[in-house]
Amino acid sequence: MGNPRRTRVKPRLEGSANFYKCGDETEFPHYGAWSPPRTEAPDFHRPEFFGKIIFSERSLNIKA
Repeated sequence: MGNPRRTRVKPRLEGSANFYKCGDETEFPHYGAWSPPRTEAPDFHRPEFFGKIIFSERSLNIKA
């Protein structure tokens, strides 16, 4: 795959996004989202339901 290109963003840059998981083709269909869409059927492409993200110059070292 080669080296991924890294892009630096300015600290405090704000944006909106959503992070989701679709398990619609599994034995037990399920969905999950960081900022859940309030729609009758799952629709994760609706910006009005995205959450606010703020970038930082500090790196977080999170262990799962």
